[in-house]
Amino acid sequence: MIPLQKAKLSLKRVCSYFFAAELIISLEYQKKIYNSIKVAKKR
Repeated sequence: MIPLQKAKLSLKRVCSYFFAAELIISLEYQKKIYNSIKVAKKR
């Protein structure tokens, strides 16, 4: 494999990891907001 291709591949992988992490974090964040809204409505 050409080093450049390898670098591109690893870059793609890193980008996909970052994207997945962002997605998970945002989902958790939305869940927290949703729960706090539910709690606020109960009061």
